[in-house]
Amino acid sequence: MLGTVVTSEVVQARYAQTLAGNTGMRVELSQSGWQMFLQKPGVGWGAGYSEAMGDFLGRSRKIAVHNTYLQVLVSFGLIGFAPWLLLLLLIGWRLWRSRQHRMVKIGLVLFLSTLVFSLVGNNGYSKVFWMLLALLGALPELTRATMPTHSQARLETPVEKWQQTSAIPKVRGNHLTHRFRPGIRPGPPGGG
Repeated sequence: MLGTVVTSEVVQARYAQTLAGNTGMRVELSQSGWQMFLQKPGVGWGAGYSEAMGDFLGRSRKIAVHNTYLQVLVSFGLIGFAPWLLLLLLIGWRLWRSRQHRMVKIGLVLFLSTLVFSLVGNNGYSKVFWMLLALLGALPELTRATMPTHSQARLETPVEKWQQTSAIPKVRGNHLTHRFRPGIRPGPPGGG
């Protein structure tokens, strides 16, 4: 899939434009978003900030800032950004502490990838983003109940598994033992 994206003519053309210094409007959007945040740092511009940003840039349409961190700052100011950032830190901390589980490691990579993508995407109002954060926040607890760590995991052979569930007597050394009566050893043949 990555090869398809990298070899896409559209992506290659966009990459060439970026190398030539044309970043679209991203730099201008970031600078304008920061200026808007500085005008209302406490409570921000509200959820409809994109209309105000369009006006701020002299455009007749809504324009998003294309940076989730700046989007939350512009929309909700420091009052909204602080708990949102605390939530991200808490999720990251929980994932890091439980990283010995294979699924949590995958979740940690997904979480970090999402944080990086948030530098260039508008995830603040995305339902998928919030559902992903909820799932990643719960992942350490979900794996704790269902998945052993690598040090706890021990694969049993089919014979061992059968022996644990079977009532058929097993032979150990020279003695016949019964699964459900451990410690009882048969006497010598003939009852004597």
